Amino acid sequence: MLPIQLPPSLNSFVGHEDDLAKIARLLAPSSSVAPDGGHPAVRLLTLIGPGGIGKSRLAVESAPNLAPKFRDGVRYVSLATVDDPDLAATAIARGIGADHTEGRTVGDHLGTFLQDKHLLLLLDDFDRVISAAPLIADLLAAAPLVTCLATSREPLRIPGEQEFPVPPLTLPDPHDRPLVDRLLDFSAIALFVQRAQAFRPDFMLTDDSVPAAVHVCRGLDGLPLAIELAAARIKTMSVDQIAAHLVDPLDLLTQGSRTAPPRHRTLRATIGWSYDHLAETERELFRRLAVFAGGFTLAGALAVGSCDGEAPSTLLDHLAVLVDKSMIMSEPSRGEVRYRILETSRHYALSKLEEAGETAAVQSRHLEFLLSRAEEAVKGLLSGDREVNLTWFDNERTNLVSALTWCLANSEPEAGRRLAKALEPYWELRGGAAESSAWLNKFQALNDGPSTHGRQINGMSVISDARLALTEAVTDAQLKIFALGSGHVHLGDHVLTLADWTYAKAREMFFYLLCSRPQTKEQIGLALWPDASEAQLYNNFRVTLHHLRRALGRQDWIIFEDGSYHFNRSLPRWVDVEAFETHVIAAKKSLNADQAIADLEAAVGVYQGDFLEHLSSDWPMLRREELRRLHLEALLLLGRLLFAGERYADAIEFYHRALAQDNYLEKAHRGVMRCLARMGERNQGLRHFDALVTLLNEEMGTIPARETIALAERLRHDDQI
Repeated sequence: MLPIQLPPSLNSFVGHEDDLAKIARLLAPSSSVAPDGGHPAVRLLTLIGPGGIGKSRLAVESAPNLAPKFRDGVRYVSLATVDDPDLAATAIARGIGADHTEGRTVGDHLGTFLQDKHLLLLLDDFDRVISAAPLIADLLAAAPLVTCLATSREPLRIPGEQEFPVPPLTLPDPHDRPLVDRLLDFSAIALFVQRAQAFRPDFMLTDDSVPAAVHVCRGLDGLPLAIELAAARIKTMSVDQIAAHLVDPLDLLTQGSRTAPPRHRTLRATIGWSYDHLAETERELFRRLAVFAGGFTLAGALAVGSCDGEAPSTLLDHLAVLVDKSMIMSEPSRGEVRYRILETSRHYALSKLEEAGETAAVQSRHLEFLLSRAEEAVKGLLSGDREVNLTWFDNERTNLVSALTWCLANSEPEAGRRLAKALEPYWELRGGAAESSAWLNKFQALNDGPSTHGRQINGMSVISDARLALTEAVTDAQLKIFALGSGHVHLGDHVLTLADWTYAKAREMFFYLLCSRPQTKEQIGLALWPDASEAQLYNNFRVTLHHLRRALGRQDWIIFEDGSYHFNRSLPRWVDVEAFETHVIAAKKSLNADQAIADLEAAVGVYQGDFLEHLSSDWPMLRREELRRLHLEALLLLGRLLFAGERYADAIEFYHRALAQDNYLEKAHRGVMRCLARMGERNQGLRHFDALVTLLNEEMGTIPARETIALAERLRHDDQI
């Protein structure tokens, strides 16, 4: 039996199957001579990554498969409790059983002890004693058959080292909506579920909890330690509540294992240990670069992170150290390198930025850089170099929205308006006209009156600047368009009537152009007069367009250029569809539950009926269904957030509104049942379930879904909801 000294694994290992295979290929000795002294492809492999990424567990899990390849097996040495690099040799000697004899240095004794050994030496947490790296170089030189596998937050930087960056756990693509039974194929989700079941054996993912679980794992960057700490909260919180509290993950993720080293018991301690071991100039750069919410380029780092009078080469040196120490990730992206800070570390750095009193100054630099670059990029976008500048906008979209949000929160209407204006052509190209319009309206509203947009993000209440901006924008717009419901248009204070339009088709043409990309006359004719002859189409089109423009009071609301007609979005207008979609988008992106609720309440308040419900034409049908689905999604999300915030009666109201739209929607039925249970009305929740059973049986000949039945059983048995 080969000797294997490894710490015990008390729970299952999740993910990293490909990484285990790669490590085995790199470290397995040549099969022609093993186990009698073969040389592996690499003699020093360092698993590198930030604290909590799973370096130690990956190293330990790789060892048993490698042990048979080494005649003398595997020796494991933990350096987690060693604070003095001068004691590294002693710790290693003690860990492998190399008793020290007097008269020689510990390093020399180690070299002699290992010189004829054929083993894998696993050195865990080497970053604790990183300046002792030359000792490892000496050992590998003295012991040619020893292979070393190290874990560290930074490379050892000695000859022969092969760096192995440890990736986060896998996550579903943000644009996909995988089925529940496929989600466990993603290791981040699988880990969350497994660890949650350790605290609540009956825990399972349902259609209702999937969005929140994915949000949690994505918000924690697939970081195993963070996911395990989040899963520990399942004892006292629902998945929705955990997701809602991720606005400050460092305060949420505090219940680590008592057997873990102190720096791994809370996420704040893990990140704090790395931060405290940086030089002061490195700490300054790290916290300044945290204002980039969506990653950054070297140009961004130089513009925002530099100290006054600091040479660019000095910043480059500090940035290289932060990348080396796994505080900042570097990733190739379309011909350049982009950098990013993991979201949990970014929260920590932002708190340090606030402590240093630098937030306002650094955010201003961030805004100035993005504003200057956006105004430059939009010129390129419009003048010919489209692909390069479109790519820049795509890469920086999260940062740009973050800068707009900061302008709004800090009463900077002019800078915010300039940035939103620069983004307008980009959003038009990417189909985000509603988002562009909403931001411009918000800054116009902020500029027109005293700022009432202040909010208590961490307090007990939030003033919905979304709803306020909505009201002010409706007041100021020349043209106010209500397409959700009966479909009517306000020109100033006057509501356009059928007499103003002259023909109903003039109003329909208006809404068609409003909701479409530029259209040729033939495309418009096919939508509005599908059975007309060419001569009829020509006459109908000419007359209808004439009455449309006359009703609107000016010709340039409808523009003809490059052979197509389109609605002029540069003129001041307010469109309820754009406002509705903008608020839902903002709510989905928000990491603050109170602000998300405010945006969703504004969105559902705008939704006064189905899209152009008075029109029986075919062309609005797809858009009508799309908006109905989005409205239903908003109601369900609002119900979940209110439930997480323990506002159960309010949540029931919105679940009932969802049921009024689709009475067979079991997600909403389950939402009502959960709320009733939390309100102490379990019997009423069971009566609601009984009514659902009757409804489904009588009208569809079926029974409720498995999740709904399971919830009813939990209500009957007084289980935790």
